[in-house]
Amino acid sequence: MPWKQVTIERPFSPDCLHELLREGHKGSASRYTHFDIVEWAGRYASELAKLHPMPDDQRLIWRITDDMQVRWELHIASHYSINDMKRFSHVDILLPRHFFQQWLTLLDA
Repeated sequence: MPWKQVTIERPFSPDCLHELLREGHKGSASRYTHFDIVEWAGRYASELAKLHPMPDDQRLIWRITDDMQVRWELHIASHYSINDMKRFSHVDILLPRHFFQQWLTLLDA
């Protein structure tokens, strides 16, 4: 599916995170690029990081959204060269579906 990059304008909530993780798990059939999902998660993580002290019920959400950003960076660094990244866009990159399943499992626990 040729994706078009969009900024996901969804509220920052566990329900929206769950919905976006389900979308990401669809792989190339997702309505959103994995980059856009990770970007949304990064904005969510940034909002949560501003909470001092962070409420206990938000710590898991923060850990998941932060992990999404870290795994994105590690996936790119370990699978693509600089020349690869010049040939295509970050919106073309798919994270492994099992990453999304792991995050869903953590969220549902």
